[in-house]
Amino acid sequence: MLHLPDPRIYYCIQTVTGNPMTDCPPSAPGRYGLERTDQCVKCALCLPRCPTYRLTALETESPRGRIRLMEALDRGEVGFDPAVVEALEHCLGCLSCEAVCPASVPYGALIDRVRTVMPAKRGFSLEPWVIGFSEHPRRLRFFDRLLRILARTGLLTPLGRVLTGPSGRALRLLPNPYPRQPVQAGRWIPSGPSTGRVALLAGCFSSLWSPATYDSAVRVLTRWGHPVEIPESPLCCGALARHSGAETRAARQREKTRSRLDPSTPLLVTDSGCWREARELADDVYELTSFLLRAWPQGVHAALGKSQRIAVHVPCSQSAQVHQPRAAEQLMEHIDQVVLLPFELPEGCCGGAGSYLLAMPEWSSRFASSLLPALPQPLPDRIVTTNLGCRMQFEAELRRAGLVIPVQHPVEVLDEAFGRLP
Repeated sequence: MLHLPDPRIYYCIQTVTGNPMTDCPPSAPGRYGLERTDQCVKCALCLPRCPTYRLTALETESPRGRIRLMEALDRGEVGFDPAVVEALEHCLGCLSCEAVCPASVPYGALIDRVRTVMPAKRGFSLEPWVIGFSEHPRRLRFFDRLLRILARTGLLTPLGRVLTGPSGRALRLLPNPYPRQPVQAGRWIPSGPSTGRVALLAGCFSSLWSPATYDSAVRVLTRWGHPVEIPESPLCCGALARHSGAETRAARQREKTRSRLDPSTPLLVTDSGCWREARELADDVYELTSFLLRAWPQGVHAALGKSQRIAVHVPCSQSAQVHQPRAAEQLMEHIDQVVLLPFELPEGCCGGAGSYLLAMPEWSSRFASSLLPALPQPLPDRIVTTNLGCRMQFEAELRRAGLVIPVQHPVEVLDEAFGRLP
């Protein structure tokens, strides 16, 4: 177990002086620019919200513990030894802790900052390869074509079963069946009266692995009178690079994507995990389900062909970053013949978390193993979620268990419901 230095600093909240910060040493400029760690009052409100703490019950796997580690690093009390690096790498970056922090500690900015100065990961990891693909559309398209060829020849699924380690798990996470073609750039005009024009951000991997979401979004939006544009496909917001600590690369990706968009056109993001970065890409940026909820036309109703029990999964990013945890649920409430089944995961996170799937495959699998036991009983007819990484986790676990339950973006259900109307 990792031992934190200087217990006087770490346990200052437990002093009996009546002022929890009385015995804490003053802050000073640090080595790595992590001075704002001293905002933490060690109150422990973040602990029950942290997925890794809920999984392990270890202080060093909590936001409070990691903040103390960053504080110690900044003061030169510890170095980047393996135990320290592990504790920081295990963080999912879900930011659930920020939502309950009474001291407004900028935990997300701190964990992003410390990852930029951490030593490079040892051993083989798919993370840098995938991030490299996301930065270069031509490489990404080549990678997609290769996977598509393997899928068409019937080799992709067997290859995922044969390979072990991170590579095998990554292949088993891929959509099955693999999409026939990625999202295509284009413009779509409503057949009736038009309202405000919008653009859809065709994300680097979501445009390859969830094209049905974009097809549904285009149909629903144009039905509601919105001219829709997908300026270019694929485009990357930089989230994966930021997760890995490559902030310079992430900034370069955001700038490149921003140059291909019209900042005056409202930008809609299909994946809640991209929203944090996408906010810098245009003047007005919306997570798709939140936009649809506020743009729902008056007097419009939708219905599925038969009653459906739908389990609504709320990604960490939808709750803690978009700050619209009930958007998908409220959207589904507009559809007749839907029985909503909200549910919570034991640790609060599915383990998708952007590049965490690749960087921490064993930990990601530990979180994924609790997904199916957490589903409502009897099992739902379908599951909806607003984030691609979460969707991939659910789909992989369902396939492993031999269960056939569709996992969809809420807009796909909405599109199906509208498709039954004249």
